[in-house]
Amino acid sequence: MQRETQRMITPIKSQRLKPPKCAGTGEEGSRDAEGSEGDAMRTMIIATIILGLVAAPAASESDPRVPLPSVSILDARLIDGHLLRVDIITAGLDPQGASSPEVNLDASLPGAQARGSVLLTHFPPRFSIDIDFPAGAVRVGVVKVGEFTPVLPFTDNVRFPVQVMVRQGDRVATASRIVTLLTGPRC
Repeated sequence: MQRETQRMITPIKSQRLKPPKCAGTGEEGSRDAEGSEGDAMRTMIIATIILGLVAAPAASESDPRVPLPSVSILDARLIDGHLLRVDIITAGLDPQGASSPEVNLDASLPGAQARGSVLLTHFPPRFSIDIDFPAGAVRVGVVKVGEFTPVLPFTDNVRFPVQVMVRQGDRVATASRIVTLLTGPRC
């Protein structure tokens, strides 16, 4: 029984095929300088590309054991007539993960684009980001995390979008809100 198995496993010798001769010239075909080796190489490259396209989505899928990050804008209110305070809450972040969680704020103000970014390595899940209009600064507490062209005090009511994005590795969550600032009568 063992001898039969060994005979079945014996590899078959491969033969190298020569490229066909070109009609009229007697020269070997110029289909590929390496003949069938070139065909084998081409087939291997195509197979590798197809395998990469099929395997790439599977490799980038998130680990289902790790919760997806989330972010919410709890409130956006005017403080002292010149500072917009955006209260944010996050969840599903791993401060000890392979990549540090980061929050980005983007506000499309009339006449300016306010952007700020900060790593959330040592942050509580709930915190505030302030947009100081006349100073042209985005701050977390007293730390400046972004700058923009200063904005003069508003004389009319204004509406603008505020977006917050939390990212950790390839995991992303966003929240947005339209902020309306009402200016009161001036005496």
